[in-house]
This record gives sequence, C-alpha cells and structure tokens, in this order.
Amino acid sequence: MIQLPYFDAILAACRHDETDVIRSFGDNVHWGYWDDPTAADGSVDDFVLASDAMTRKVCAAAGIRDGLTVLDAGCGFGGTVASINARFERMTLTGLNIDPRQIARARHNVAARPGNTIDFVVEDACQLPFADRSFDVVMAVECIFHFPSRLRFLREARRVLRPGGALMVSEFVAPARTFARLVLAGLPNLRTIQGFYGDDIPIPPSSYQVLARLARLGLPTVLDISRNVLPTFPVVLDLVDKFPIGERGQRSARFATELIARMSERGWMRYQVFTFRAPGAAPSNHRKDRP
Repeated sequence: MIQLPYFDAILAACRHDETDVIRSFGDNVHWGYWDDPTAADGSVDDFVLASDAMTRKVCAAAGIRDGLTVLDAGCGFGGTVASINARFERMTLTGLNIDPRQIARARHNVAARPGNTIDFVVEDACQLPFADRSFDVVMAVECIFHFPSRLRFLREARRVLRPGGALMVSEFVAPARTFARLVLAGLPNLRTIQGFYGDDIPIPPSSYQVLARLARLGLPTVLDISRNVLPTFPVVLDLVDKFPIGERGQRSARFATELIARMSERGWMRYQVFTFRAPGAAPSNHRKDRP
C-alpha cells in the first residue's frame, strides 16, 4: 500500500475529533472550487461549500446522470459517491481504493438510498477486479498521481468502460513551458511535496493526448480550473496546525502546501479536468426501466 502522510494526518485528526478537519476532509478529500475566487472568505464553512462544488464540477465533466453504472477509482472516504447517490436515481455506484482505512470510513459513512446500490472495495486501480464493459463512467478525482502508472490505469479504465463510456480524471499538471523548470529547478521542492502528499511529478497536459492514444481512448476534452481552486490553499494552511502529527510533521505539511500554492500561483502547476471517451456509441440508461 502506498504511504500517504497527508491521509495519515487526516485520519489522525478524525480520531482526535478535530472538528474543522473532519468538516473539511471527512467526506471529500479534494480541493475546493469557487466560481468567483475573489468571493472566498477563507473559512471552513466556505471551503465545505467549495468542496461540494468541486464534486459537482467533476461529476458534470463526467456526464453523470440518472441510471448509470459508475466507478470512482481512488474514492477516498466516499464523498463523491455520496454526492452522486444523493442527487441521482437508479445508480449502481462502486468506490475503489487501495487503502482499507479509507474504505472502512466510506462504508461507515455512506449508505445507498432507495433505488441505488453502492459497493466499496479495497483494490488496486491499475488492476481493476471487474469484467470488461462493466461501467458507463469511471472517475479519478485528484488521485491518479498516486497510482503506479497513469497508462496502466487508463488502459484498465478503457477495458471496463462500455462503448462510448466516459473517463474523467482531475489533477495538477505542468504546462510544457514550465515543465523543465519545475522538474529541474523545483526538484528538491517536489521531493518535499512528495514527502507529505505523495504526489508523482506533474506531467505536461499534452501527455494525456499520448496516453489516450496508447490506451485506445478518444482524445480528452480539457477544462482548466486553476484559478478557481486557488482559495483552497489558505484554508489548508490553517488546518495543518490542527493535524495531530507533532510540530515537525506540521512544519513539513505546511512547507509542502506552501510550495504547491506558490507553484500554482505562478502558473508552474495547473489544475485541469480531462474527460475521455471509450470508442463506440454513448451508453443508454441501462436501468431506466427498473421499477
């Protein structure tokens, strides 16, 4: 299992009943989205709303609608699955994560409402334990950089998608004009970030066109929301002091977060949402006639 110190910190905060951390990351473990970033006020209340807005944003990019079969790979604590379950009908939802602690919390917190089904499984996103053509949509929200191989995941997603199905991936990327600078000048900083967040080195967004061809997926549509996620950083920096990980751990977490913030503000890293299509006709609502 990949070690992710930031998840250790969040889980420790949950055990210590750190209310602000639980409200911020106890369900959704991803950045927030603000239509108007200048309106962000830096509060936990505001961030919770922005986190929910991010969930809706990526679900819209994935084309979530009633009657679909959806896989959320790297599902964390099940927040995206919970949001889909609350807003859509006749859904078959699966959350997958390699960390049994995250899946245990998801199972405890998320229950299917009538007409929907939910399953949470402990498995590797690069070795999906599902039959070919099992899903209408596969999602990977801010997690593909933790996987052993982006290409292996895309190939597995392509395998389990039905013809015309959608794969949505959101992550930080490094524009081609800044990639060399980020990797060379920023390598020590990237190692600091990896030490807390466990992220792989960001890839240029153009790499996803190559990956799409290799995985036999359609070229992705791209949504850049870099500006809309920037208000996340001040909130996370405030929350770091509430992680029960000791002063040294807090310093490491704060430094890693500040580095990501500076790189994002300078445009060295961009936050983008990629939506791919499996070849073939778009799926119909397979369960639309279900009573």
